This record gives sequence, structure tokens and C-alpha cells, in this order.
Amino acid sequence: HAAAVRTALDSLGGISKFVNRGDLVFIKPNVGFDRPPWVGATTSPEVVAAVVRLCRQAGAREVLVADYSINDPAGCFARSGIGRAAEAAGARVLLPREQDFEYVRIGGERLREWKAYYRPLHTHGVNRVIGLPTAKQHARSGMSGAMKNWYGLLGGPRSLLHQDLDTVLADLCAMMKPTLIVMDATRLLMRNGPTGGGRGDVKIAHRIIAGTDQVAIDTLTAEHLGQDPAKIPWLALAEKRGLGTMNYNSKLRRV
Repeated sequence: HAAAVRTALDSLGGISKFVNRGDLVFIKPNVGFDRPPWVGATTSPEVVAAVVRLCRQAGAREVLVADYSINDPAGCFARSGIGRAAEAAGARVLLPREQDFEYVRIGGERLREWKAYYRPLHTHGVNRVIGLPTAKQHARSGMSGAMKNWYGLLGGPRSLLHQDLDTVLADLCAMMKPTLIVMDATRLLMRNGPTGGGRGDVKIAHRIIAGTDQVAIDTLTAEHLGQDPAKIPWLALAEKRGLGTMNYNSKLRRV
């Protein structure tokens, strides 16, 4: 997976196009559930480690990795393998607590103001943000990718947001302007998402999709998951708002 990550980023101009010496990088993988890596519910620890190492090689002063897991964060980072892999590669893992969240003016149609994981990132001086979602089917949103990954930066009663998830996902896309997205499509959770079930739900794909357009990345990811992007309302909604394009051919590099 490390070679695939490097190849994908090299096709965009290399990691140095996104991370410079002295930068403080925040990496947001999907560590939402207490599940082992093979289930496909969380980002591959090898992909996380590869991106951390590249950031360190580019001269990043520090690399932080965090996600506000649905299950116990410590357990999720341990069982997914992401905690150990990230630290071994040179990152510092942060386990968000409810008191780390504060109300932030988001200005979205549904997310006007909400508790977000902002203060720790601001305190540490983060100036680069990299999203590391995993590609999976999702029972509520159709699929989970780059935009849905930012859900893990929200605190409070976020389960209430499922009542208007299409608008919320477009709001999250507008809220986050990441430096880079590296989509882990090395194995695809084709069904029973977002938590996953058995090995039969997972398709091994050995793919990495990299770019900066979240709409384009999620459109291509939907196709890899065997879904019709035109039937995923929040993709068209985000495109209509001018947040990206569903015409991904000119926007992405995939390996």
C-alpha cells in the first residue's frame, strides 16, 4: 500500500506540493468503529502509516492523527491498528474528549453552528489538513468517503444530523477545505456498511485515489463501490453549491 500511496501522490506532483518543511499536519482517518482492519470499516493502518511517513519526509514539524470514534476511541485506534501504525510512522495520536469540542460557526444550511473538534487543532497550530477516508457502503448515506469522513470532527448529539444527512454532508464539504484527500480504496466494503460484517462483504481492490476535489473523489469512489453517483443526492447537492465536480476525469489520480 505504501508504494501505491507514493505513486498516487507523485502523479500529483509529490507530497512536497502539499506539505512543506515546518508544517504541522493533521491527518483525519476513518476510525469510527471498534473493528479489525480486514473488515473495511476503518482506514487501512498501512495507508495511514504511509501518509504519515511521507509528511515526515517532507519536513513536517509534527503530524497529528485523530478521529472522534463512535465506539470508545482508545479501543477503536487499538483494534483498527491505526494507533500503533501512526505512532510507529512518527505521528502523535490524539484521542478526542467531549470537552475538546466547542461551538463553531459553520454557516451551512443545516450545520449553522455545531460543536466541532477545533480547539486542539488551533492550539497545536495545524496548517495542513489531510483526509484519509476509507471506501465503504453506508446504510444511511449510500456510501461513505471523503465528505462523510469529516463527520468524525463533530461532537454533540450528531446522531440527530442523520435526519437531513444529504444537506449535512454538503455542509461538511463546504466547512472543510483540506490540503489533500487520500482515499483508501485498497479494500472496498461493498455491503453491510458502515460497520461491516464478514469477509464476503469486502472486495480487495488495491486502489488509492488522491486529489483535492472531494466531490470528484466521492463520485469515483461510488463507482468503485458499484453505485450510481447520480442516485446519491448529496453529491449533486455539493456540486450544485460549487464545491466540486462529479466529472472526475480531469481532477484525480488513481493507482
